[in-house]
Amino acid sequence: MFKIIILSSIGLISLLQAELLILYVGYKGDIQPYNVQSIQKHNDLVRIQKIADLNKIKIKLKSMPWKRALLMLKKGKADGTINASYKEERALYSVYPMKNNKLDASRKLNNGSSYYIYKNKKSTIKWDGNKFTNVDGGVGAMIKYAVVKDLKKHKNIEVIERNNRMSLMRDLATGKLSAYAGMKTQVDKVLNEYPQFTNKIIMESSPIRKKDYYLIFSKKSYKTKKEEIEKIWDGLKSEKNL
Repeated sequence: MFKIIILSSIGLISLLQAELLILYVGYKGDIQPYNVQSIQKHNDLVRIQKIADLNKIKIKLKSMPWKRALLMLKKGKADGTINASYKEERALYSVYPMKNNKLDASRKLNNGSSYYIYKNKKSTIKWDGNKFTNVDGGVGAMIKYAVVKDLKKHKNIEVIERNNRMSLMRDLATGKLSAYAGMKTQVDKVLNEYPQFTNKIIMESSPIRKKDYYLIFSKKSYKTKKEEIEKIWDGLKSEKNL
């Protein structure tokens, strides 16, 4: 009996090592563990699951708040998380797809969340991809979002930070703000829900911020599951070439 328990334990450990726990920021209404309806909302998860299935890799996808996902990755309590841009401090505890000791953008997860400048149609402000001109009012942004750092490099604008996207969009539509630096996916969603804003707001063609996003893994996991992880990264690259 004792030997059977030991062998069973060893088998369980092997099974756990073969499975990759990948975290993602969930959606309102998601059910844990994720269901088919939930996963279909997120194309990246569908792609990862497809690649895992093709390579006979067992994965588990779980919704998690972003900061907690990174903490679990750092502590080695999760294998990976999606939609991570490259940051040196993040690379201290996680692994990105690399080639010749350089970040391998060919195996990125997606093109990242692009930030664009949206302006009130009556505003004279312009963004040409490098600088702001004809500034006639403040430029709004969500507090602590990555784009704030980019905005503050431009000394000729006033950056107005808030923690409420609808407040920013409303003030943009009414002309209280000249412009708003927003993530395109998020702004599109607001404009779809509030079409009355659409004819009052226009988007400049050049993004102000664009970064590739990656599926990253903990260093602990990469040591023990390197083969599976590399296959998933290679699958992301192959998929782009189909």
